[in-house]
Amino acid sequence: MSDVPDELMEWAEPIFAADRLAMAREDEVLKEIDTLSEAEAEGVMFYHRWNDGPPVCPRCGHEDAYRTEARRAYDCKQCRHRFTVTSNTPLARHKLTFKQCLKVIALADEPDPSDKRVMEVVGVTLTGAAKIARTIQRVRDNSDMFWWKPNLPKSKQK
Repeated sequence: MSDVPDELMEWAEPIFAADRLAMAREDEVLKEIDTLSEAEAEGVMFYHRWNDGPPVCPRCGHEDAYRTEARRAYDCKQCRHRFTVTSNTPLARHKLTFKQCLKVIALADEPDPSDKRVMEVVGVTLTGAAKIARTIQRVRDNSDMFWWKPNLPKSKQK
């Protein structure tokens, strides 16, 4: 057994999951994502989005927010805006689980994933897969757009 306290292990588990994904070979990433729980997948996305710092409100940039467990969201204490890990990112308006979001990001590394491939891997309808494939293409075509960073209007970027 490890000498690490349980409460620290709960905090560190998403980081370990992110490390496992980073070390996995390209063809094993999707299999590795399948082994994650939904909470671990959310933790991986949180880690990559905010680098394990506090969640930052995409509207006002304030770093003081509290978590609402029911919706897996955060409420900004300054402007009261509700946001999630995917807010203001290319995956913001897609109704996907966190594991599905990680699969979409993994598929973005493939040369040109077809709608059918997206449908099979992510587990969505063909219509949803077509929207996701367009999102992947939009991110590839736009050098100013990133999966993890919020895509704010130029006037709000620091």
